[in-house]
Amino acid sequence: TFIRSTKAIAKKYRSFNDDYQKLVAELTQNPNMGVDLGGGYRKERMAITSKGKEKSGGCRVITLNMVERNGCLYLLDAYDKSSYDNINLAVIKSLTAEEGL
Repeated sequence: TFIRSTKAIAKKYRSFNDDYQKLVAELTQNPNMGVDLGGGYRKERMAITSKGKEKSGGCRVITLNMVERNGCLYLLDAYDKSSYDNINLAVIKSLTAEEGL
């Protein structure tokens, strides 16, 4: 799901891949960034440089922090803020259940 969603955003915005690499570097340093959605799920705002709206109008990345359990931080979904205002957490939880997380 994450790869499919990021490919769609990257086709639309040329700077997405560079912006995404910056986010990964930030998450490596601090996996607890963003808004806590409960149960280890977090929503991180990501700027899209070519969009020109900083983080508030950029992209949202949903993560699942399982660093304490298995040492992993999972990137679950990404969506363009202009496409969705919010994402349904129940949908994200069902996706993670399908993946066995």
